[in-house]
Amino acid sequence: QDTDPLQYAIFRAIYQDSDAPLFLVGDPKQAIYSFRNADLHTYLRARGDARAEYTLAENQRSTPELLGALNALFGTNPRAFMLDDLDYTPVRSGKKERTPLQEAPMPPRAALQLWHLPHDAAGQPLAKAEAMRLSLQACAAEIARLLDSGAALGDRALAAADMAVL
Repeated sequence: QDTDPLQYAIFRAIYQDSDAPLFLVGDPKQAIYSFRNADLHTYLRARGDARAEYTLAENQRSTPELLGALNALFGTNPRAFMLDDLDYTPVRSGKKERTPLQEAPMPPRAALQLWHLPHDAAGQPLAKAEAMRLSLQACAAEIARLLDSGAALGDRALAAADMAVL
């Protein structure tokens, strides 16, 4: 999932003509993390070279509501990710119990929240640096809001350690 082109070329050179088994765990969502030198096109090449492909049908981390929203959002467009062979595979929620986030005193919000950035003064999309700055600012503000809101996970207050930014 984090394999860069050089790593995959090494694996391919060693195993392509071999009967020895090679198991690669691939996740296109992980392959977008370029800060770890991951490469989406390398992921797609490795997946295309595989003799067999297996997909997990259950997600043990997300709530059924979030998975339903993601399945609906990405399932409506067969080219949601704009690359050939990069399809969205719907998943269902696993049986693992999840502690729900409770935001008080706000009414419950939708499981999936989409945000968008404004356009620049000329009505054009923002430059990447400005979009990054505003995105980071909005993310930090939302984390601060949640921590200051009295939100809870089960019977305890939401803590900074409960947060992850990907």
